[in-house]
Amino acid sequence: MSGFSFNKQERLKSRKAISTLFEKGRSLYFYPVKILFITNTEVPDLKYPVKCGFSVSKRNFRRAVDRNLLKRRMREVWRLNKSSLLEKALENGTYLNVFVIYSAKEPEGYAVIERGVIKGMEEMKKRIGSIP
Repeated sequence: MSGFSFNKQERLKSRKAISTLFEKGRSLYFYPVKILFITNTEVPDLKYPVKCGFSVSKRNFRRAVDRNLLKRRMREVWRLNKSSLLEKALENGTYLNVFVIYSAKEPEGYAVIERGVIKGMEEMKKRIGSIP
């Protein structure tokens, strides 16, 4: 696992895992993103302890071009800053499922998205030991 990659295996794609995350997961909000997270209940992938998915509302952004741009920005922030969260998860033996949802009504620049996602990741690191 290279430090700055975001492989297919790291993506949260399981419908069952995503629905469990939305039903039972904890949430954090740091403008312009909402972050949902929960411990992974399936057999963990030892190589990828944190799996992540991204979403942008079709209601707020009708054009796919706009949704894709915002998802690309969120993925890029995640890719560049995930290493400290991965280290903390491995240190505690915790496996996480994370979902990042863009919740602002207007498109924001990369710097604003970066600030929100990084604050959310820092808060997850603080709470990682107390996750059910």
